[in-house]
Parts: sequence; C-alpha cells; structure tokens
Amino acid sequence: MAYARVMVSVLVLPAESVALLRSDTYPLAGLVTDAVHFPVPVAFTVAFCQVFPSSVEYSMVGLVTVALAAPSCRSTLTGRVKGPLGALWLAGTVVLQRSFDALKFLEVVQEERVSFTFMVAAMIQAVIDHPRFGEFDVSSLRQIMSASAPIPVPLLKRAMEAFGPIFFIAYGATETGTICQLDQHELRPSGTPEEITRLGSVGHVIPEEEGAILDEEGLECIPGEVGEICFKSPIFDGYWNNSVATLEATRGGWFHTGDLGYADEEGYVFLVDRKKDVIISGGENIYSREVEDAIYRHPAVLEVGVIGIPDDKWGEVVKAVVVLRAGQRITKVDLDAFCGTQIARYKCPKHIDFVSELPHLGNGKLDKVSLRKQHRPA
Repeated sequence: MAYARVMVSVLVLPAESVALLRSDTYPLAGLVTDAVHFPVPVAFTVAFCQVFPSSVEYSMVGLVTVALAAPSCRSTLTGRVKGPLGALWLAGTVVLQRSFDALKFLEVVQEERVSFTFMVAAMIQAVIDHPRFGEFDVSSLRQIMSASAPIPVPLLKRAMEAFGPIFFIAYGATETGTICQLDQHELRPSGTPEEITRLGSVGHVIPEEEGAILDEEGLECIPGEVGEICFKSPIFDGYWNNSVATLEATRGGWFHTGDLGYADEEGYVFLVDRKKDVIISGGENIYSREVEDAIYRHPAVLEVGVIGIPDDKWGEVVKAVVVLRAGQRITKVDLDAFCGTQIARYKCPKHIDFVSELPHLGNGKLDKVSLRKQHRPA
C-alpha cells in the first residue's frame, strides 16, 4: 500500500481540560528532532500552549476534512503537527505518503478526495508539469499551503491557473512554526501592481507572534531595509542539551532565524536570502534568491540554483546552475543577456552550468550545501 489513512473519532474536551492543557502544568508539546535543516541532528522542546490552538485553527475553517501529508511535512513543525493534528482533532482523515511522487499524489487526491495539502515549490512544479495532470480530478482540493522554501512568482501564477485560487503562503522555522502568512484572499495575480508585487512576499506576521527585522547592531530596520528576520516565539523553548546554541539563537531576547528580508510600508515581509547564502562580490551584497527569481522568469528554465564561488579579483562571483524544461534549448550567452534585462549587470552570473537535475533535501528544498560541493572549483 503506497499510503496510509488515519482516522479518529470526535474528541470533545470539557472547558476545564482545555484550561489545564493551556496552563503551565503541561508546558511542553514534545521534543522535536530535525536532521534536515541543520548540519547535525538537533532537538528542541516546543510549548503545548501554542501548538494545540494553532493545530485546531487549520480545521476550524471547515477545510481540513482530509489532509494529505507529503514527506516535507515531517520536517517542519507546521507540516508535521498543525495540519495533520488539526484534522485529527476534528475527526478528519490524514493520508500519509511514504515518499513524494507526482503521479501518486494526483491518484491519492482523486481517490481520497483530499481537501487540504502542503507542498513545497518543487512538488508543485512536479505535479502541474506532469503529462497526466489533466486526467485527474483535483476539484476536492480547497486549500494548498506552500511553505518551507520560497515559491517563485511565475510558478505560483501557473499553479493558481492549474488548481485555482486556493493557495496560501506560509513562512516559519522548525523551531517556531508559522510566523508569517500571505492569506488566500491576498493572492491576486491580476490585481494592482502592489498586489502583484506582494505575490513574492510571505505576508504579514501572524497575530500570535511578535516579529522584527534587525540590523547587525540589533536595531529595527526601516521599511525596505534588509536585515535578519527575528521573532519572540511562544513555541521555542531551547535546543535540547545545547545551551550555547540556545543562547546564540535567542540573543537580545529574539529568536534569530538566519533569514534576511525586509518589510514594505504595509508590513508585508519579503525574503531575500539566508545569511550564509549571501554572495559578497567586490564588496557588494548579492542575494541569491534575487538572481534565481530573475533567471526563473525565462520560459525555458525549469529550476535554478545560485551560489557564490571564489574569485581572485572579486572575492566571490555568482554562479547559476540551471535545469531547462524538456525540449528547450538556450545558450549561456542568451541566458546572460536575459539576466541583464532583469537585474543589475553586476548581479548577473559570471558562470552558468546546465544540468539535468539539482540536489534536493528530503523536504523538497534545494540542497545548497551539496550544490556548492558539486559546482565550486576544487
């Protein structure tokens, strides 16, 4: 059997039990382990008082009668706990797949009448590009959450054309769960210029969180200024048996995500890069996501990963590793010229490699550690 169905009966809790669960008597929801997002496996504790109501929140809107958990759900707090747990709290059905396969996904959605699912960008692309996509009835899907990795705007638009306006974008960390969200009604690919620009954002900080974008001195950035995205989270309680890592991550009273971004005048948060992925070329900061988004706009490009490689003159230069769509051909010169129409010339890749596939982590994210090992000069 390729997947498993999990069903529970309705669970009714008396008010005093809910109050007890929210109290400090049982402060921890559990010990979460993560060997995907960190160089070595780590574990940390999370607070029950936030996970419990947030889990039910996913089902209270009446959407999650059936939830499909792809492999990526098991590597994030939101995917692993909130979506499936929310369905189970309200007597829903959770369909678990051992591994992701686009065709199997379509078969299960049709057979089980899945109404809610979570997918990263690579999964969405694999599904809508599958040659048999049009043969399946996916009309039961009422909401799709995309998270864990940024979804390029061109891909998001294609996905909305394929599935309909049922997407919402979430951003968070394994330690904190969801911290920003771009809701379904805010995704307007045919809206005003401002609304179209915001398709590339991760929305606003959710009400349960307190967030700030801080500079290197720990001061809050002004709108449009890039800094590190930080939060005061009610979930994260520390790394298990690692006080040094806990203190480093929570310096100044904020949880530091390691993600760089900025907020616009309306408070929409835009991600630009991981701190460790920023390319410094000739003293200028170049954000790999900006370059990836520019290349991704070319219709022949299926997927792209951008890294920095050492350079004697500039310190680092930009290198793009590109996967083309089936049957498409483009030269390095043509792609370089296209980049020059999208971003400043100094941000354009100095080196371009065409490959058949890019390395990915188990949760579907692009594996930039492996990408650097494969494409940096010896």
